[in-house]
Amino acid sequence: MPPSRLPATFGILMTSFLAAIDVMAVGPAMPSVVADLGGAKRYFLVFSVFLVASTVMVPIFGRLSDIYGRMKLLLLGIVLFLGGSALCGLAGSLRMLILFRGIQGLGAGSLMTLGFTMLADMYPLEQRAKMQGFLSGMWGLASLLGPLIGGFLTEHFSWRYVFYINLPVGVVAFLLIALTWRFEPKNPKPHRMDIAGACLFSLAMGSTLAGLATLAEREGGGTRAIVLLLVGILGAVCFLAVERRHPEPFVDLSLLRNRVFVGAACIGFFAAACLFAISAYGPMFIQGVVGSDPQEAGLALTPMTLSWVALSSLSGFLILRIGYRILVTAGTIFILLGYAALLGLSERSTWTDAALRFSAVGAGLGCIMAPMLIATQNAVARRQLGAATSMIQFLRSTGGSLALAVMGVLFAARLGPLESEIGFRAEEALHPKVRATLSPETLARLHDALASSIHQVFLVGALAAVLALGCTLLVPHGRARDLAAPSLEKAPGA
Repeated sequence: MPPSRLPATFGILMTSFLAAIDVMAVGPAMPSVVADLGGAKRYFLVFSVFLVASTVMVPIFGRLSDIYGRMKLLLLGIVLFLGGSALCGLAGSLRMLILFRGIQGLGAGSLMTLGFTMLADMYPLEQRAKMQGFLSGMWGLASLLGPLIGGFLTEHFSWRYVFYINLPVGVVAFLLIALTWRFEPKNPKPHRMDIAGACLFSLAMGSTLAGLATLAEREGGGTRAIVLLLVGILGAVCFLAVERRHPEPFVDLSLLRNRVFVGAACIGFFAAACLFAISAYGPMFIQGVVGSDPQEAGLALTPMTLSWVALSSLSGFLILRIGYRILVTAGTIFILLGYAALLGLSERSTWTDAALRFSAVGAGLGCIMAPMLIATQNAVARRQLGAATSMIQFLRSTGGSLALAVMGVLFAARLGPLESEIGFRAEEALHPKVRATLSPETLARLHDALASSIHQVFLVGALAAVLALGCTLLVPHGRARDLAAPSLEKAPGA
């Protein structure tokens, strides 16, 4: 790695780690937040508003970076994220915290996408695969450290420090990128920004994701959820009408003619559903059914993370030799086998049983996520690089968000009647101290109810894996260089 690229690369990796560690560390702090600020009924909004804001902003930042430059947009995103973090730490009510988490999410939309694009600007194909593997590894490292850091800071200091810890890391990343980034693509052509398209896109996606989150929270009903979904559909129709007429549309619809992009988008959409199913409900199974403590439940995802990072690193070597389709097909088969095994888990299963099955899914994700992003970046023109990268990231977030909403509805629909029948709430099986006070018979019935309900989630994950496997047929045969766009064959400074 040439020395001139090292500081900028390290700064970009830090921004990815910054976004990931925040996502992973907030969860352990939330019970203390609610105990301090109240508002348990609005608990889910602390997560939902961040997810909606960041998901909507991913393609917006990607498109703007193609016009105005990557560095400016990434630095803006860091400022928004750090400002939101500081305000979250100062929040005096849950309503304020929800608002400030939205500001954080706006900045996170930049952090979650522009780093991938900027590494593609800096490195040629052979090195790009390795760099994207490192960037994916930041999320893996954050998934290991995040819950531990969040729990430690909350227990020994205050939940507010979970947000304050972002500030020094973000400042260092800001300075490294601002002082050392010298790889901005030249783009002298004047552009006409599609403001109407950006606004309609934000309205459509924000309303749809908010409606799905509300629908899941209300267990299948709610006038507010229906209204939000209808607004989202109307916004999407108007958005498509505007995009077809604009000379420089906000979403480049010509990407849909690129077979590599379409294949990567579809596979990523369903693979993200598989990821979110385990990330959200895997620890619940370990804690509520197996009977482990919260820390052991979080650590159950460690084997999945390690197998993901290992296969992501290896995939950079493989795509140059065997091509994309064989690799991603193997990845989807790994995921499908992992979910088939997860459906066999029961209240008699152990921590090791679950963790090994999680690792199979992680290996499959390692064969898909980084390779398909590299495939997209390698197959589009440089002027489309930011838009294409951000759309892949956006569709993955959307797939995960939609899957979580469906899973939430199915989980609640299954668990509700079982709780009524037992006469106890399933949450009582999640708290070690409360669990110790229950009779063995009641505890066994709660374990069975949770296992049965979480199986509904795993069925959704298995279906998503089947659909991802079908989408691999969209990926063309050939090695990476055979499918490259000429303008991306050599990165600046390579």
